[in-house]
Amino acid sequence: MLPQGWRSLAKSILSSYYSYAELELPEDMELREFSIQPVDSDVYVRHLSLTTPEELRKFVLSNPPLHLYYSSAKYERPSETEMENKGWLGSDLLFDIDADHLCDGLRSFEFCAPFSRDCVKISYVEVDKDCMRKTARDAQLLSEILEEDLGLSPEVHFSGNRGFHVLVKCDYECATLTQRERKEIAEYVAGEGVKVIGSTKDPGWAGRLARGESGVKIDTQVTVDVRRLVRMVGSLNGKAGLPVVKVKDPVNFSPDFSMVKMRGRALFVPWITAEVAPLGFKLKLVKGDKMSLELPVALHLHLKMLGEIVAYSE
Repeated sequence: MLPQGWRSLAKSILSSYYSYAELELPEDMELREFSIQPVDSDVYVRHLSLTTPEELRKFVLSNPPLHLYYSSAKYERPSETEMENKGWLGSDLLFDIDADHLCDGLRSFEFCAPFSRDCVKISYVEVDKDCMRKTARDAQLLSEILEEDLGLSPEVHFSGNRGFHVLVKCDYECATLTQRERKEIAEYVAGEGVKVIGSTKDPGWAGRLARGESGVKIDTQVTVDVRRLVRMVGSLNGKAGLPVVKVKDPVNFSPDFSMVKMRGRALFVPWITAEVAPLGFKLKLVKGDKMSLELPVALHLHLKMLGEIVAYSE
């Protein structure tokens, strides 16, 4: 069990954030299923039907989410609890690129949670700026492949934690792609089975291979799944406290704590002695010693479970 104050303070901070957060909703939100994981629960709330921005705002203020999603699928009846009764109309195309799957040698450690009688392990993995740049380049390459080779219009989103999502908002033939067809697209962007090498000026994979480019490593299951959930732009990722944002220039994108439109300071008490550098922000944590930090930094450490916020002010 987490300490009593861990969830209540996180809930208060997130409630304040969602009172003014700019959330980007799908234009056809009445066809989407919405889902959240509340701060004070380990269980996801699914099959929500929300038809106006005002209705969504009211809901998230009453139920501050650690994670906020909408369905990649469009449904006739999104609030139906049985998938086969929802009336599937088609789905957007989604790709997931995780930095920790691309980079070796990342700072990581495990320790026993101080609030547990038995040793409940807390794992920490830190993505450095070089790794994030590498991941951003892959997101840019994926976007180019989808646009240049397949004629699609992708959007690149920073996930709010360790990677990027590339979303294609689909209509007509794109929306009704089968799982097999989506798997073929996933294999294509990964460069599987591509062998023809042309000149560096050639379009498609022939030119990319000539330029020494390789395929993009994605989570194929995300792309194949026609019922996947999409993180809402403007929401906070509850694993890191950073916002999901649309990225127009991935190669030059570098996430930092200024992205979090949240003022104030917090008293943070580490649960471990360690040197960390989240998003390049260097910190020395000393177990049990209170630290005064800017609220976005403290929230990040809090959600990474490196300690807890014991007080804060906005």
